[in-house]
Amino acid sequence: MTVAGRTPFKLELAAAYGADEVVLMTAEDERPGGARVAELAPDGFDVVIDATGSLEVLAGCAQLLGIGGTLFVYGMAPEAASLAISPYDVFRRELTIKGSFSQAFSFDRALALLRSGRVRTEGMVTHRFALPEYGARSTPWPGTHSASRPWCIRDGRERRDGRGRAERAGRPRNAAPPGYPDWIRAQLGGLLNFCAAAADWQDGGFDGLTITGRRQPGPKHLYATARMTYGFTLGVMLGRPGCAELAEHGLRGVAHDIP
Repeated sequence: MTVAGRTPFKLELAAAYGADEVVLMTAEDERPGGARVAELAPDGFDVVIDATGSLEVLAGCAQLLGIGGTLFVYGMAPEAASLAISPYDVFRRELTIKGSFSQAFSFDRALALLRSGRVRTEGMVTHRFALPEYGARSTPWPGTHSASRPWCIRDGRERRDGRGRAERAGRPRNAAPPGYPDWIRAQLGGLLNFCAAAADWQDGGFDGLTITGRRQPGPKHLYATARMTYGFTLGVMLGRPGCAELAEHGLRGVAHDIP
């Protein structure tokens, strides 16, 4: 397995978790990892997975496939984006293109893998705290403004950082900037307001949304309504106005309206 990316410490983690090769991408690469990745598989890869949603990267992924290969589109591209694929190339090389929108039907398999020990979980859970503490505990990934990172309990005990190295939890590291909790609260409010538009008050449950927040009426999915209901329930716990009605609407949909 080969992993290509632009963040060195993520590549370090991939190598630690068993990747055979890791390749650092640069902005100048015309395709994932440039010629370095192609050299690792002269006849092409059996499966290439894109987790970026970048059209440039997707186009490069298709070029990395071998005969009979599969391109798996996992990253989310803009709604209006389009990708040029040669039908003749798909025909001649017998390629397969697949997509994945949700992990709604893989929880049982994920649990089985966790229980069997085939998936290593060290370092996945590094912080534990109550939900009201979320804003105060959020810190960005090293060198980024993203708050998506493993968590640690800052109580002075030893912990593992994002690279798996031991460090003291009591020592400040990548501290959030002043006002960061306020930013988190503002983002949460915006997200809840955005998702509220998905409520179908006539037929029950929640519909899908476009990236601009427009509701897309259609068949309801239990996993989507359950996910929205969970989110608005958290909003109730945090005292967000309007969330109680939306959470109750979702519960009615889960119990009665959604097959």
